[in-house]
Amino acid sequence: MKLGKNTSTILGLVSLLIILLANSYLIHFLKLDFFIDFPIDISKHLEKSIDNSIEWTILNYGWFFDYISDNLKYLLGKMRTFLVWVPWPITMIAIFLLAWKIASYKVGIMCVIGLGLLAISNLWDPTMVTVAIMIVAVLISIILGIPLGVLGSKNQVADTIMRPILDAMQTMPSFVYLVPGIMLFGLGNVAAILATVLYAIPPCIRLTNLGIRQVDESVVEAGKSFGSNNLQL
Repeated sequence: MKLGKNTSTILGLVSLLIILLANSYLIHFLKLDFFIDFPIDISKHLEKSIDNSIEWTILNYGWFFDYISDNLKYLLGKMRTFLVWVPWPITMIAIFLLAWKIASYKVGIMCVIGLGLLAISNLWDPTMVTVAIMIVAVLISIILGIPLGVLGSKNQVADTIMRPILDAMQTMPSFVYLVPGIMLFGLGNVAAILATVLYAIPPCIRLTNLGIRQVDESVVEAGKSFGSNNLQL
């Protein structure tokens, strides 16, 4: 019985495919352009609208983006200056100890070897710039992500709104986030920081939200019984 049902389903799909192919041939044979080329094309209008929107935003709020850019450049410059100021042996020892503590001494040795290869390739300064960008981006992601994660864990409406946005953000390739950064701040380190923040902030929000939601109810009740308020919890 099941085999016969599957056979009839396959025959139905094959018949439908044949009918669709026959109709496709007929449309091309009769040169029905309406069905060959899509009748509506909004690409030019959409492109013009986007360009006008970007120009309007930069014209009216350029001072705001300049303010953000100047402060990020200042912070990045100070971070880069500090990282370059630290002697390379101290940096390697610190990285080795950190990697050993977090993972294992083998990972620490690999990190030191990698840093050594960068140093002898005359890439130490560019590496420190990249590290500075990562540090600044991570700090911004934490500052923005943790409060949003707490909000999502305490407010179901906020969580419902943020969830599809975070899903969409995490499905995007990382280089896509360079587009808004370049449009608003131009090519440079500030655009790289913005792209990194946009890529890193969804996991921060999700993990904060999930971590708070998974706290044992008995622990929450114990905290309330000892007089803790919602902010403290």
